[in-house]
Amino acid sequence: LDSDTPKAQRKAAIRLMAREEESRVADILALGSLLGSKAATEVQAAAVSHLGTLSGQQVSNVLMKRWSRYTQAIRSEVLNVMTTRTEWLVSLLEKIENGNVPHTDLDAGIRQLLITHPNNAIRTRAKELMPTANVDRLRAVRQYQAALDLSGDKERGKQVFQNVCIACHRLDGVGFEIGPNLASVTDLNPASLLSGILDPNAVVEGKYQSFLATLKDGRAILGIIVSETGANITIKDLANQQHMILRSELESLTNTGRSLMPDGLETSLTQQNLADVNAYVAAAK
Repeated sequence: LDSDTPKAQRKAAIRLMAREEESRVADILALGSLLGSKAATEVQAAAVSHLGTLSGQQVSNVLMKRWSRYTQAIRSEVLNVMTTRTEWLVSLLEKIENGNVPHTDLDAGIRQLLITHPNNAIRTRAKELMPTANVDRLRAVRQYQAALDLSGDKERGKQVFQNVCIACHRLDGVGFEIGPNLASVTDLNPASLLSGILDPNAVVEGKYQSFLATLKDGRAILGIIVSETGANITIKDLANQQHMILRSELESLTNTGRSLMPDGLETSLTQQNLADVNAYVAAAK
């Protein structure tokens, strides 16, 4: 908690907290005091990550307590952790219903996870609380065909890419690779790009198919498998964080048959946005 201590030592110390039962409650509160504070982002992120390894309603309460003070980076870290336990997702949905967390604070990936969650109660409630995209992807593609007749602007498209796409894709040295690096895309036909954006799960390359790993400690981690051995697997999640999981810790591992790229991006993009981002992707090196 000492701001004068080097960040590397603070992060190492964070991983040692809440290990003893008698200090668990106090340690969780202490970790929570770092969130939304003036502490360096990487220190706050380390606190969120360690809290995510713990269990109990106190943890989710601490994670969400200072929501309005979080930067976008810390909000993403917190949401990523909140998706790992069913009871925490229920708590998150309650905060959305009560207006404490606007549904617009959730990115498309988290909304997609909620409205397609294996738990029927969570899935149903999420659909009631959040506007969902048109489930008919082909119809969505047809409705947005007019975007192909618009003149796209590469600079505006770059902004659209950085606002919407970098969580899953990398291009021109920017973004993450939990979906294909767009520099490798060979079919730059505008119609193909439009279809790929609006119907991302029509065809999913094997290495980008997502898996849901359910752990014996009650956590659930959704992501793509980036490596595996006889003893463990490593999953990269929506926040681009890697989790090495021992096979002995696994309760189940399920291939969703989908990518991590969500359906329904048309709910946050105009036809002009689509024309612009198409122009940027087609022109990028």
